[in-house]
Amino acid sequence: MNAMLPFPVQAEPEVLRRASARSVYAQALRAHQAEFHQLGHLEMAVVDASRRLAACLAAGGKVLLCGLGASASLSLDLEMLLTGRAGQARPPLAALVLSAELAQGRGGPDEGFARQVLALGRPGDALVVIGSDDAWVPLKRAADQASDMGLLTVGLLVPASAGLAESCHLAITVTGASDVRQIEAQQFVCHALWELIEAEQQ
Repeated sequence: MNAMLPFPVQAEPEVLRRASARSVYAQALRAHQAEFHQLGHLEMAVVDASRRLAACLAAGGKVLLCGLGASASLSLDLEMLLTGRAGQARPPLAALVLSAELAQGRGGPDEGFARQVLALGRPGDALVVIGSDDAWVPLKRAADQASDMGLLTVGLLVPASAGLAESCHLAITVTGASDVRQIEAQQFVCHALWELIEAEQQ
């Protein structure tokens, strides 16, 4: 009997799995599009931050970056773009990611980033803190230390890390239906900052 069927009986679950995968993909795409649609209201904040960071770099300062977890990866991404590892012809810009591993060391887990800012920061530099969850106390300590030393502080935040905003001169807060969507939005803002800073170099 099975030989008379136009396709094996076992194929039906695979068809259903493919349909389910397409549905999940479509849902993820719609969520992504909805997240990015609302980023338009951040344009002026991102442009302002990019101009001030570009001015810092043009004056001979450097940009320090820090984050924990997913934020650490975003910090590395922005550092690589600024230092020119994406194929730019211009000289590298001075950017440095603070070590998340060292941040857990001497001085207590909440003071590690702040101690690196104290060691490496100078007046006229800038600190970008990227907070993707509620583990933002070490970032706040770093931002407070940077402000005390005369550094510009920029925060790229999500609602869970919004408490960091009071320690930053400029705060850019993305929203989203999930942590994944928020991190996607933060990555886009990082890339937009880089492109805007690039434009200021020309």
